[in-house]
Amino acid sequence: MRPRALIATEVGCCEIAALIKRDLQLDAPLVAVSDDYDPDRAWVQPEVDLYCFVTNEQGQRLVQHGARQNRIANWGMPLSAGYDILRDRGRERAEICGWLRLDPKAPLVLIAGGGEGMGRIEEIAARLLRWDQVVQLVVLTGRNERLKSRCERLAVNGSAQRCRVLGWVGPEQMPKLMWAADLMVSKLGSMFNEAIASELPIIALEPPPGSERVQYRLLAEWQVGCAVRSLAEVVAQVDHLLSQPDLLEEMRGRARAHRTLGATQRIARWLVEGSKVTARTD
Repeated sequence: MRPRALIATEVGCCEIAALIKRDLQLDAPLVAVSDDYDPDRAWVQPEVDLYCFVTNEQGQRLVQHGARQNRIANWGMPLSAGYDILRDRGRERAEICGWLRLDPKAPLVLIAGGGEGMGRIEEIAARLLRWDQVVQLVVLTGRNERLKSRCERLAVNGSAQRCRVLGWVGPEQMPKLMWAADLMVSKLGSMFNEAIASELPIIALEPPPGSERVQYRLLAEWQVGCAVRSLAEVVAQVDHLLSQPDLLEEMRGRARAHRTLGATQRIARWLVEGSKVTARTD
């Protein structure tokens, strides 16, 4: 009931935390941390001492909604364990290919849909397995056991040697997989942030209305991947990108330019130092 700090990572929770701070007359700092690229007006509460958002554009929109400029910190996205460190791509590729019994010299594509296996994973995998080019697939179905079973049945007629179907992958292996891969086809959301952190070009189908639409637009704006509208375009872009390693490397470089590491540590340092007024940007 007497916390030393409040940290809200969802807009509704931020509103509730602001009410708690107000009603209990707490002097503890309240930090609002968003993983959305479309900041909601409801984030802006007078009880919030620090807003941590991904881009300067988001911060300025909050200012337009009434937030104080000196409480905005564009420190980037707090990432899941394992993504907040830089890795050696060659080393991770060798380890992952050894684990999955794949060829480290052949192209490696991840197909994912978040922890619940959302999106058209099965159809994408089926199309790429029928594709003439030699490409290795790692299909990630998350906690969706039915999807995992269906995808395992796809790897027949000689394609089993180049397809691996995995269920839920823990935090020790998932960052390694993303660093090892050449390309990823996935829904957006947290996968977008993790792909940026892993310097992994991403192909995504158009998402439903919501914050992922902003990420969909940023794929082309930041030139870190490809925004497509059909399964045929997915296959065409996989072909296009894998045939041009220089282009893939350019995308990795642009992802590197947009990557911001250490947001979690900066928030923690801000709390430890007791700053309640000015958001440090160094």
